[in-house]
Amino acid sequence: MARVTLSKGMVDALPVPDSGQAFHWDAKQSGFGVRVSAGGAKSYVLQARIHGRERRITIGKHGSITLKEARDLATVYAGKIAAGIDPVQERESQRRKAITVADLFKLWHDERMVGPDPKKPLKKSWKKDQRLYDCHLKPYGKKRADEITLELAKRICRNVTVESGPVEANHVQRLARAIWNHAAKQEPPLVESNPWANFRPNPESPRESWVTHQQLPALLQAFDGLANQDHADLFRVCLFTGARSGNVMAMRWADIDLSRGTWSIPGSRHKNARPVMLGLSAQVVEVLERRKPQNAGEWVFPADTVSGHVTNARRSWDELRAAFAKALDLPSTDLRIHDLRHTLASWLVSAGTSLAMVGKALGHASLQSTARYAHLAPASVHEAVAGVTAAMTARPNTIKEQE
Repeated sequence: MARVTLSKGMVDALPVPDSGQAFHWDAKQSGFGVRVSAGGAKSYVLQARIHGRERRITIGKHGSITLKEARDLATVYAGKIAAGIDPVQERESQRRKAITVADLFKLWHDERMVGPDPKKPLKKSWKKDQRLYDCHLKPYGKKRADEITLELAKRICRNVTVESGPVEANHVQRLARAIWNHAAKQEPPLVESNPWANFRPNPESPRESWVTHQQLPALLQAFDGLANQDHADLFRVCLFTGARSGNVMAMRWADIDLSRGTWSIPGSRHKNARPVMLGLSAQVVEVLERRKPQNAGEWVFPADTVSGHVTNARRSWDELRAAFAKALDLPSTDLRIHDLRHTLASWLVSAGTSLAMVGKALGHASLQSTARYAHLAPASVHEAVAGVTAAMTARPNTIKEQE
């Protein structure tokens, strides 16, 4: 395209292309021009070779800056390029220096935590994230993000450990790491590195919670009292199969053989990416036989969702936890749906079932995953050790008698 001497009137009158972008280059200033998009946006650009690569630098939008201001900036950029400086990298570096910790959290809040509609938050734990930020990171909100070094991040976590405990410090570190990761994924990136990603503040033991023999009647009673009995059935199946709640929610009639009492979970739906066959107890078969006449479609737990089955039972679980806590005369309980799986495993081990058999019942890929329950069967272990050591120390009366 022929070069033209750009003027404000000419830029105003530049035609909009049917698709893509059109460039109009200035006859006076080398590499300076206007980019017009199919959407009608017009921007001043500078085309130049930077470190051996042809680049187009956006200077600013027509209307936001004047033609003279764009020419002056193009001259400045051209001078920097001649001196071996990449003006784009320099501009991004300056932008990053202006970004504060509060800015990063607001971005996380708006795009990953709460979103545009506070009534429908994007993250279930958004209140917890907000509390962690307010209590431990907000005091650093006015600091530039690049001022949070690895050493400062470690010091923040050490302070939280002292003031609020090791688990709280770990939660702060995980939240901060996620916030910085999100900022690094922006275009251009808002941070160059993540100081929260290269350390673990405190070791943690896996959280184990399960319903004991004394508590189980209260749990079963809470199942019966739920307003949504479809969800109550879902929880019953979780408890009596030990399956993950996601697998139970996506349970299909085609994968169930009621006559044999088996449930085949396809590898595509299982955490370990391999098919698993689970046995169904009489209690589970009773629930399924009761449900089948009313739910003859594809799903055992159908719902008006994109997938066609239940994907969230949080409200019912909150209702169940409140009833469970009340029955136990407790102010609250932190029992999770996943703890139903722990409960079946714990009861199996306590009853003397081998860890290998428990692993098969839960669909574990390795015995290591099941080993966490070993401490629940101290009597069985003690008896086994006692029996072996008795055999080891049993001796014949005399060697001559053996002969």
